[in-house]
Amino acid sequence: MIYYYVKISVESKIQTEWVLWMMETHIPRVEATGRFKNCYFQQIIDPQPTPDKVDYLTVYECDSLENLRNYREKDAPQLMQEHAEKFGGSFEVQRFVGAPLKMPEGKIHI
Repeated sequence: MIYYYVKISVESKIQTEWVLWMMETHIPRVEATGRFKNCYFQQIIDPQPTPDKVDYLTVYECDSLENLRNYREKDAPQLMQEHAEKFGGSFEVQRFVGAPLKMPEGKIHI
């Protein structure tokens, strides 16, 4: 499994509009590409939001690095452009990719 993380810091003044757009428009369009198995959309609560910005994390689960590469090359540019056109200048974004590591049993205790 591959995880694609998108952390976005949104200006508080557009937070409500942005969250609704993400839930009703953007995330369904990403899911419609068929490249991801699951999506988790979360507000980051620690560290706490500031009066000016609120942070969100979207986590997309992908079966393979190839599917993720195809998404990033073929689907993401248009979706990112739509996002920038609608909310440009009101957010900052960080994207990163992770893959789980298999740990030997009994070695990690939480």
